[in-house]
Amino acid sequence: WTRRHRTLVNTAAATLAIAIAIGGGLLLRERANTLAAFDQVSEQQQEAERKRIEAERNLKVAMDAVEQLLANVSNPQLAKVPGLQETWVDVLKETIAFYDRFKANSGSSPEVDYRAAKVFLQFGHLMTLTKPNSEDVIRNYERGVELAEAIVLKEPKRNDFRELLALLHLGCADYYWMPPNMATEEYDAKTEMHFLRAEQQCAHLTLQNPGHQNYRNMQAACFIRMD
Repeated sequence: WTRRHRTLVNTAAATLAIAIAIGGGLLLRERANTLAAFDQVSEQQQEAERKRIEAERNLKVAMDAVEQLLANVSNPQLAKVPGLQETWVDVLKETIAFYDRFKANSGSSPEVDYRAAKVFLQFGHLMTLTKPNSEDVIRNYERGVELAEAIVLKEPKRNDFRELLALLHLGCADYYWMPPNMATEEYDAKTEMHFLRAEQQCAHLTLQNPGHQNYRNMQAACFIRMD
């Protein structure tokens, strides 16, 4: 049959070959387009990750600088300098705003949140010196507690994370303990809660680090205040 219909067979074979060539070409082109699009997305992802890492590094540097700048913020002599405390408040507000923008755009990591929680702790201490009964005090302490609890949950073996959480709970407790706050039953309950949570963190630290005197002192301070 093929010999009798050689022309038809040749035409059909040629048509099939053309169809295969066209189909294969289309598949290859589609694959090439897909790979090119994937490469473009991959490059965009890599660039976005590079920018995120760079922003995180810059944020860490900024927070480290603020931490060093405020290392002696509670020095009584510095506290007497006119307008200095207000300057510290402005610096801390800008740092926190920087952190919030970074977290909104790029997320965060335990290290970044740890530095931010330390800033909230410092902000709470500073506001205690300037406006001891202001809600700004407890607002910053509680934001720090929220961050510190999250990073302790992620990395429970980090002593520095637990220590910071204990200090933030103590800051909250001290706020609720101050007059006239301590006159209310609601604040008495909150004071006790934060002292207990601070003591729990100190107890864990003391158990894991029996030779660390500072952890023992912190735990003792919790017991004294709860007495």
